[in-house]
Amino acid sequence: TGVNPLVSRAFFACARRDDGTFLVDALSTDGGSLPRNVIVEGGCALMKLGGLTPLEFAAKSSLIPARMLGLHDKGCLRVGSDADITIYDPVRGKAVLSFVAGRPVLQNGAVVAGGGTVLTTKFGEEAVRSRGLNARVLPGGIPALDRTFNC
Repeated sequence: TGVNPLVSRAFFACARRDDGTFLVDALSTDGGSLPRNVIVEGGCALMKLGGLTPLEFAAKSSLIPARMLGLHDKGCLRVGSDADITIYDPVRGKAVLSFVAGRPVLQNGAVVAGGGTVLTTKFGEEAVRSRGLNARVLPGGIPALDRTFNC
């Protein structure tokens, strides 16, 4: 079960500042990682409720979190970016196909590949690597954030 009640999660995911930007910039989970299936299911539910448009869902689940984490090679489909993409079924609200670095990792809603990389700070790097997982160390801190939806 989630730490935060559904009503507050939905409210804060859709709430806006006076200038129209979101109060909470990105969709996330209550867990320590960001599994795509949870993000997709939550985002699809918010779209069905009319809280987010498909463009806002894409920005809050990919583009803006990548900017927040300083991942300039992620979050946008353009030349030079990683070939990571998740395709979802908007009717079922489920992820059906995902590619990471151009390789399929999810097909027909089932995981078909292992591995991956855990994004962590320098403080978590040893714990991640000690479990045999790949780690990408992020700089930490709070960056100045571009809240536009332009790649």
